[in-house]
Amino acid sequence: MFKLVLLALACYVLQCVFAYFQIQGSYKTMNAIKEQYKGTPYRMVSGTGRTRFLIMSKGYFIILVVDEDDTIIDYYGMEGFTVFARPKRKEENIGKTLNELEESAKKKNVKKALESARSQLELLRERDKEASDEEITEEEIELIEAE
Repeated sequence: MFKLVLLALACYVLQCVFAYFQIQGSYKTMNAIKEQYKGTPYRMVSGTGRTRFLIMSKGYFIILVVDEDDTIIDYYGMEGFTVFARPKRKEENIGKTLNELEESAKKKNVKKALESARSQLELLRERDKEASDEEITEEEIELIEAE
């Protein structure tokens, strides 16, 4: 019995180590994308989606770079049951709009990930709009200084 518990504990620790490396790989990909599109008007968003199959859960993680018209400039997807999955560039999705991807997605986990990315994009745009509404123009500054 003790050996079985020890084996289960060793498997759990090993799974945690592999999960750490998976997360680091995702961060590395995201940082490379941020550097590549730094200074451009494009937005980077990510989304996750999961579907259940018995006790297993297959996940999908996407990293999207979109322009102001929701056209996909860059697309990375990661799908799998295990911690060995890594983000891969999906050339076939580049140039499509976010709406087209959502309509053509056949898998539930991909649809959920796209919906998650869209909601993140909408939040970013809302935040930008609020920030631009709060900006004081130079004319307003001059009026304040004149008073």
